[in-house]
Amino acid sequence: ILKAPDVGDFFFEDRSLEFHSRFVFDAEYVIMPRFFMKATLKPEKEHQYIEEHDNIYPEVTAGLREAGVVSLYIWKDGLSLFMLIEMREGTDLSVFGEGSEYRRSSPRVIEWEDKMKSDFHGGWTQIKEIHSSDDW
Repeated sequence: ILKAPDVGDFFFEDRSLEFHSRFVFDAEYVIMPRFFMKATLKPEKEHQYIEEHDNIYPEVTAGLREAGVVSLYIWKDGLSLFMLIEMREGTDLSVFGEGSEYRRSSPRVIEWEDKMKSDFHGGWTQIKEIHSSDDW
């Protein structure tokens, strides 16, 4: 178990394709599903992709929070993009699908998601966890 300052004990738990974080608060566990994704960035769009995310639409961030996203991180290595999403307990990636409440929350959400997929990459692919330090 790794000690994280100000949040208690922190560890990962394998749940199929999900990663979970557990935070201990007064002997209660809060489980947050975690999802790791990958995509390939179009070469001519690297700088613009970063600029777009530096100026993400407020409707998108509000929609993501409402859908259950606690935190979202994107890393870039060359043209490879990697995204980690941590979500509220009881939620999963189905909240983002076509026709979802997230997509219906604002026309700007649809605009953003369509632009990211068509202009910058072909969409995200979920990566399966194959090892966890819980096994140590």
